[in-house]
Amino acid sequence: MALFTNVYDHLYGLALFCSHTRMITCMALLCSHICLTLTDSRLGVLLQSSYEFPGRYARWSIGFVDPPISIEGKQDECVITALNERGLVLLPAIQAKMEELRSDSVLMSVDTVNDPQSIPTTSPNTLSASTTTSIKLRLVPPSPPGTFSEEDRTRQPSLFSIIRAVRDLFGFTSNDGQLGLYGSFGYDLTFQFEPIKQSLERDPEQRDLLLFLPDKILVVDQDKRDAWTLDYEFGVNGKTTSNLPRIAKQTAFR
Repeated sequence: MALFTNVYDHLYGLALFCSHTRMITCMALLCSHICLTLTDSRLGVLLQSSYEFPGRYARWSIGFVDPPISIEGKQDECVITALNERGLVLLPAIQAKMEELRSDSVLMSVDTVNDPQSIPTTSPNTLSASTTTSIKLRLVPPSPPGTFSEEDRTRQPSLFSIIRAVRDLFGFTSNDGQLGLYGSFGYDLTFQFEPIKQSLERDPEQRDLLLFLPDKILVVDQDKRDAWTLDYEFGVNGKTTSNLPRIAKQTAFR
């Protein structure tokens, strides 16, 4: 049974429609296993917890594959990429939010990349050569230590400034509580706040963070033996993700 929410309007021409579908628990557990297997060759996340603490942790499993948007960051650079045609619909709203950060002197530059060949599509030649497929961002250099209060340390321009902006962009009022950014943070994010001299060589391919914005999420509440899926459709400036397939390129795990 699917329960449909209202459409939530937001700034930057962004709107959200979500459907909530109940699942049989055993089928959901099978789906979570399939999700784990698929992440060997497709982008996605599966989070499972056996620990519970009120208001912080729950014994839930949450998973998804083929997200429309990825966010990769390293030091003072960040790239937000559309991973399929659904992601292309979202990029204009994200770009508008990033331009706002540049106006606020958080970002030094906001550059677009046009690479339609990187987008998997069921209809060849449907994307023009001028299609924006990713946004490259560079942060403003942080203020020297001692020029700001300790309370403002984490509010200096950093990769977290970008993450907070994207979170706020998709922070719809009265949403289901699951729509968000999922992924991992690296230890080197500490250097975003502490000017520590590095003594070890870093892998040039190392990323400080990798996050995904999903548009379909499987949730399993193992305590209550309840399960459901959340399907999101977005609308931006008259364009919508409705009827666009959730597909992505095969990507080896790394």
